[in-house]
This record gives sequence, C-alpha cells and structure tokens, in this order.
Amino acid sequence: MENLSSPRAVFRTSFQMRYSDADAGGRLGLSALLDYLQQTAGDQTETLGFGYRDLLAQNVFWVLSRLSVQIDRWPVWPGVVHVDTWARSVKGLLAFRDFRVSDSQVCARASSAWVVLKN
Repeated sequence: MENLSSPRAVFRTSFQMRYSDADAGGRLGLSALLDYLQQTAGDQTETLGFGYRDLLAQNVFWVLSRLSVQIDRWPVWPGVVHVDTWARSVKGLLAFRDFRVSDSQVCARASSAWVVLKN
C-alpha cells in the first residue's frame, strides 16, 4: 500500500452507522465499509464534474480495477464513520485514489485504482 500520510484535496463524507451496517458483534461489516468507500469516491467525483452522470453523458463509466484495504480496527455501532478520500495520481489508463476511515481515530486505510470504460 502506498504512503497515505499526506493527502491533497481531501474530500470527506460522514456516515451514521445503521444497525444493518454492523455485524453480529456490533462492528462495521466489510460490505458496509466497502459501500462507504465507493459512495465517498462517487460523491467527490460528482463535485469535480466527472461523476457517474457526467461520464454517462459521454457514454463512459468508472470501473474499480483494484482495491487494497488495511484495517487496524473496526468501528463499532452505534457511531459515526468518516471517510476521507483524495485522488493520488493518474498512470496510463488508471486513476489512483486513497482513503482514510476514522471514527474518533483512524481505523483503516485503502488504496484503489479506477479505469474509465466506454459503454
């Protein structure tokens, strides 16, 4: 995983954990965590003018190519989970994006690679 210590142009989305986002032990479930990451990435691209609707008008769409997640500890329900994201770089056809997940402290980090495909 890349060095995620100095993000640029950080975008934050906060999620009030729902009961259905938690596993039987009250911890944030993996599928909910991944949903939070994707939602935050989508929210930021919308604000920058190259989100789903913008690309759809050009007959193209984003596809997640790779995702690496490092979980230090799981947020616990009930609570608020903050997801920070920022675009790291573009290399060839891939756009790289990083994430930081926190409640009162950093819980997880993630790196992703995305590609735009023609519809």
